[in-house]
Amino acid sequence: MKNIYRKKIGILFILFFAVSTIFSQTMPMKDKFYIGYVGSYYANSLWNSYFPGLQGLNINFIQGYGEHYEYGSNLDGGFTDPIDFYQDNVNRLLNTYGTTFNNNATIMEREKVLRGAFGQMSDYQAEELPTSALPQYGYANRYGTPFTETINGETITSLYTGLPDNTEHILVSNLIENQEQINIPKLYPPKQKWDIFYYYSDIKTSDYKWFVMPRMKISHADAFGTEQPVCRIDIVHYDGAISSIVLSTSDFRLPDSTYDGRYIDLYYRLGTLIPLNIYAIDLNNGNTSGTDGKSLHPELSQVDYRITWYGKVELWLDRVRVADEWAFYLFHPELEPTPKHYDFVNKIHDECTYIGGNTRFGYFYIDEYMYNSLPCIAEVNRLIRQNNQNSGIIAESNISLIGKYSGLKDTLHVNEVFESLVSSQAVKDILYTYVYPFTGKETTPNNFSLMPLSMKN
Repeated sequence: MKNIYRKKIGILFILFFAVSTIFSQTMPMKDKFYIGYVGSYYANSLWNSYFPGLQGLNINFIQGYGEHYEYGSNLDGGFTDPIDFYQDNVNRLLNTYGTTFNNNATIMEREKVLRGAFGQMSDYQAEELPTSALPQYGYANRYGTPFTETINGETITSLYTGLPDNTEHILVSNLIENQEQINIPKLYPPKQKWDIFYYYSDIKTSDYKWFVMPRMKISHADAFGTEQPVCRIDIVHYDGAISSIVLSTSDFRLPDSTYDGRYIDLYYRLGTLIPLNIYAIDLNNGNTSGTDGKSLHPELSQVDYRITWYGKVELWLDRVRVADEWAFYLFHPELEPTPKHYDFVNKIHDECTYIGGNTRFGYFYIDEYMYNSLPCIAEVNRLIRQNNQNSGIIAESNISLIGKYSGLKDTLHVNEVFESLVSSQAVKDILYTYVYPFTGKETTPNNFSLMPLSMKN
């Protein structure tokens, strides 16, 4: 396991049970006992050294890690490398595994799949949350009346301002979980190969951005009536500095100049997307990291995403979504500027077709991640299964890392993490954990297979 504070474990004992009836696979990875190892030896010069000994163990499972190249790896494949630069070598590895280890099941990290999955996105609710809810994804201060409605089958509870009173009111302020975007403030220069903290970093590079998307609605009449200021979005930085932008009634019109009173979280001015974003390095101004990459003083964070209502028109606020650049372009590929650097959908499609299509291949894999990466892991899982319903991405449930590195103020219980994995659909059929017995099993559906990463002493 590529753990940043635990020792790696070389041999894995894998047990699948509670056979899923969701789908059948060309290479079934359920209702079996597996013994295998961690690590993919992409350089075939190593095969003669390692494979005979492993073959003697009669292994039938391999968990492979990637090398995290940006470019220039014809063995593993970097994020920007064309598929034909490395596909022959990766498939040669898969085929050699399969013939050497008796048609083994292989799960692998793949850089083009991982990048989008490591995106971070959180939805901070406008309405008051029960104190038992963890994480506390909401605000300590709010103004307005809870308003619940069902639109197209979705039940939405928002804050309703009431009738206009020509007075400014701060609808939401004092974000409770205000350390998720500043907990690992590590800045990287351009590199050919990344270390694991690049994926956890809230800054990454000097031009990396965070996007703020308040989900709101106004009436159709107000959207096409006399132009009025509706609200102001204040992005409060780590050091208390503020970046603001004002939305007016016409900004609620869609790019085709229509609007029907629906909730939206992207706003356009004269058909052009309004840039509700901030450079990550600015959001983290004054923040410093220790040798472990974590913020030295997360408790000093003043980060907030405040919404101020001007009292001119009625307004309903559902939630404030905050997403980093990877998450934003994963969910909104049509908004990525051309030429597209990320192009997540097509990159995932290529991996599913030219690597995941190999009959020796089982699942894609993501090892350790932040709690707010769950929506992105779920979306990547959906995209993979859209290409190949017999595959997906397996997310290892490292409770310790999620608790210590995700920037959450309250440590989550193992059951809360498992429930989030399932409810978010980051996990669809195999729950991959690192403890035995299977702690948290009671929280998962009966049609899930559970897989311990290592036997507990």
